[in-house]
Amino acid sequence: MKHILFLTSFLFVGLSVWAQSKLTPEQIKKGHYQEINFGIGADTIKLDSYPMYPWGLNGMHQQLSENLKYPISARMASIEGYARVSFIVDTLGKIKKVEIIETNYEEFGIETERAFKFLKKWVPAYLKGSPVSVKYTMTIPFKLN
Repeated sequence: MKHILFLTSFLFVGLSVWAQSKLTPEQIKKGHYQEINFGIGADTIKLDSYPMYPWGLNGMHQQLSENLKYPISARMASIEGYARVSFIVDTLGKIKKVEIIETNYEEFGIETERAFKFLKKWVPAYLKGSPVSVKYTMTIPFKLN
């Protein structure tokens, strides 16, 4: 049986600033939120805290892998590939502006966008005590076993 091999690589792309209130430490602990900070470069603004997702990167990986379905047309044609996606974690912790930047097979992009709709709410990043929106780019590989 063929299965999806789901690996992710992340690249921090940018951020912009807006306003909103913080979750309490109790709410963060109860939701098992963990920061997700992907190899930030020296030319990038250092945030006070990075966006947090329930159970961190492992939680995000689990949520996407549960909802990502290998496109039937790609499976039947034995096509493997990827979808490179960008998205914003806004000041309210919501995923916004999910955009497929590049893919080698259109159905991979469509499926990636669909799976992102199932991600849970994040805790936003903070800079100087104010929430900020952060843009991420990641690659979703589609591999058959």
